[in-house]
Amino acid sequence: MGIPVLAFEIENSKQSGYSRWADHIARPIVGTNTLESSAVRMRFNLAHELYHVLAHVGSVTREGSPSTPQPILKQLRKQAHRFAGALLFPRARFSLKVVQYPSLEEFASRTNKSGAYQFLLRSDVLKT
Repeated sequence: MGIPVLAFEIENSKQSGYSRWADHIARPIVGTNTLESSAVRMRFNLAHELYHVLAHVGSVTREGSPSTPQPILKQLRKQAHRFAGALLFPRARFSLKVVQYPSLEEFASRTNKSGAYQFLLRSDVLKT
């Protein structure tokens, strides 16, 4: 089947990605906002949107949708963040890397080559 992946410059800093059902091709599409986004952020956004496609089929997850209460939207976003983090940086691999540092901040400052670790530490991915 495949899921088409799109990338656009969207002049809305709050919209970093999107997922929609495309009737004309009878499959979902996912996309990322390339405006002022790093490659790390775009990968995370696409993994986040992939989770919405896989786990929330038929759900309305668009910000500000009148039919979905804000607490539900927040929970859906949190689930998608955790999935994206686990997909891109699995716990076992993270544990092997971070164990040699006294704190997550030290880990991020010493291993930051592409911004991936800093981004993961700032997101809800690693919070329980």
